[in-house]
Amino acid sequence: MLSFKEFLMEKITISHKDISFEYHDELHPDFWDDGKLRSEIRKQLLKIADNFLASFKKTKLKVSDIVFTGSLADYNWSSSSDVDVHVIFDVKIGGKIDAEEFIRAKLKDWRKDHKTITIKGFPVEVSVETPNESHDNRAAGSYSLTKEEWVQKPKEKEESELSHDAVLKRVKELEKEIDVLMAKDASPKNIETFKERIRVARSKGLKSKGEFSEENLAFKALRKAGTLDKLWDHAKAIENVALTLK
Repeated sequence: MLSFKEFLMEKITISHKDISFEYHDELHPDFWDDGKLRSEIRKQLLKIADNFLASFKKTKLKVSDIVFTGSLADYNWSSSSDVDVHVIFDVKIGGKIDAEEFIRAKLKDWRKDHKTITIKGFPVEVSVETPNESHDNRAAGSYSLTKEEWVQKPKEKEESELSHDAVLKRVKELEKEIDVLMAKDASPKNIETFKERIRVARSKGLKSKGEFSEENLAFKALRKAGTLDKLWDHAKAIENVALTLK
């Protein structure tokens, strides 16, 4: 059996099959009916969001909207798509930075306990947004679950000319950076800096090219393979060692 350190350092190989950018002439029929989200899907997604929000009942934090986004709210859905639900918090009450850290900590804990939720066979991925970053991590299509209307309708267009090779090249570049961070036992701060850098790059890619941007597809491939989770676990492992006195 692998030790925890060996598990973290185990090499993950990402290939063409992990990178998907299909395009269709209709929204996914299991989710949409004539451009409107099916009632049973909407109700279930709100139920999932309410389950996550239950941990905030005793706080003054408010939610401004709950949005369904990602490839299943667009024309580029595939068998590897996630059901992306974004909970948008209004963090104007109190200190913004402290509130955001609190929200993301709650989300991380909730995700650990809810890894097997699926809708129509697709895994559910709950994320959070705050007013200052709203829309940054969304695809072209965004549908308000609370208002039952499109925030932003997806655009019908031809399939992207972006090649798998271009995305895979970007994945390999990021993998090399991750290998360096893992091998050198980089500080949690350095890993957090890397994490923020790829988040910002992904956001810019989504804004400029949508779901088909190289940065977004590379990020999704790394996330799907579990590479990013291992890097975050590695950061926590280093932090725990630093806090341990033998």
